[in-house]
Amino acid sequence: MIVLLYMAMSLNGMIDRQNGEEDFLSHDNWRMFLRLVRQHGNLIYGRKTYEAVRRWGPEYRLDDLPEVDKVIVSRRRQPPPTGWFVAGSPAEALSYLATRGQKVALLSGGATTNAAFAQAGLIDEALINVEPAIIAPGVPLFKPDKIDLRFTLISVKRLGRGGVTLHYRIRK
Repeated sequence: MIVLLYMAMSLNGMIDRQNGEEDFLSHDNWRMFLRLVRQHGNLIYGRKTYEAVRRWGPEYRLDDLPEVDKVIVSRRRQPPPTGWFVAGSPAEALSYLATRGQKVALLSGGATTNAAFAQAGLIDEALINVEPAIIAPGVPLFKPDKIDLRFTLISVKRLGRGGVTLHYRIRK
């Protein structure tokens, strides 16, 4: 299975403010994310990302996409919200998606979940939307830890408001 990391970040690599706000990100990010979710038929969030997105309002909850396999990676083994599967690890998340017939797993996890996938060597490609903003303090793309990823650039696409989408393949 191919794991595609999709994230939006500031020029200095922050995916949100320390308080969870993402006001520096354009709405184009959300539209691109939804397009990818529909295209691949699945998504993987971390628990904190799931909870943050739920606070944004009903239009961001993905409840209107029952055909999409939705996974939360969390060490907290709690009953899953309706329409979601809770996996205890990246490997369990991918195993679940494989049983559902998925070929590409769309990861948009948050710093901790992204780092867990990276440390396990499970990320194959990355689509990163870089917004023309610098914020600090903030939450980085990957939780600060021992991570060593090398990338090969596939494409660059210019976005509205001065942002760019960078598409990379991870060298393994």
